[in-house]
Amino acid sequence: AMQVLVDVEPLVVTNAGVRIEGMGLVVAAREVVLKAQVSGQIVEVAPALLEGQHVDAGAMLARIEADDYELKIAQAESTLELRCAELDLEMGFQRVSAREWELLGEESDVLAESSSLALREPQLKQAKAMQRSAQSALDQARLDLSRTEIQSPFNALVLEKSVEVGSLAGMGEDVARLASTDSFYVRVSIPVSRVSSLEIPGAEASVRINGSESVLPGRIISLLGDLDPDGRMARV
Repeated sequence: AMQVLVDVEPLVVTNAGVRIEGMGLVVAAREVVLKAQVSGQIVEVAPALLEGQHVDAGAMLARIEADDYELKIAQAESTLELRCAELDLEMGFQRVSAREWELLGEESDVLAESSSLALREPQLKQAKAMQRSAQSALDQARLDLSRTEIQSPFNALVLEKSVEVGSLAGMGEDVARLASTDSFYVRVSIPVSRVSSLEIPGAEASVRINGSESVLPGRIISLLGDLDPDGRMARV
C-alpha cells in the first residue's frame, strides 16, 4: 500500500475579522450658530467667511464697530480713578478718626455705643463698594470691546453666512453657522443580520469619502435606535 506523508499542526483558536461594507452620510460632530454678543454695525468681514470655505480656530470672522465700546472703557477708567481717589481720601479720614477715638478713650458712654459711626465704618464700606462697582464696570466694558471681534471657536467649515459689511448686528443675532472639521460622524446603513457580527461600540472602521482615494481611520460609536426608512437597514 502506498503511504502519504502529511504535516500535522494543532488547531489554534484565533479571532477572524469580519468585513462589512456600507454607504453612509457625513454628519458634523459639532455644529454651532455664532451669534453677536454685542450690537453694532459690521465694519469688516473675513474673506474666508463664505459658504463652503474652511476657517481656522481663533480666526476673525467679522468685526463690529468698536468706537462706542472704546468710549465706554475710557469713561469706566475715569470713574474708577475717581472712586480710587475717594477711597484714598476716606482712608485718610479713617486714620484721623482712629487717632481721635484713641484720644477720647472711654470717657463718653454715648461715644462708646456709637464707635462704628465715630470711626466712619459705614463711609469706608461705601467707598470700597463704589470702587468695586467701578472696577466691575470697567471689566464689563473691556469684555464688550473684546466681543466686537467674532472668532471661530474651532477649525470649521462655513455652512451659512448671515452678515455683510455695513449691516447692523443686534445682540443675539446670527452671524454664521459653522461645522467642525476636526472630527465628524458617518451614519452607515448595514443589513440588520450583520449587526451581531460587530463589536458596538469599538469596532474599527475605514472611511473613504466619495471622490477621494485616501482612507480615514474611525471606529463604531453606537447603533442608532431606528432603521433606515428606505431600505429597512440598521444604522451605525
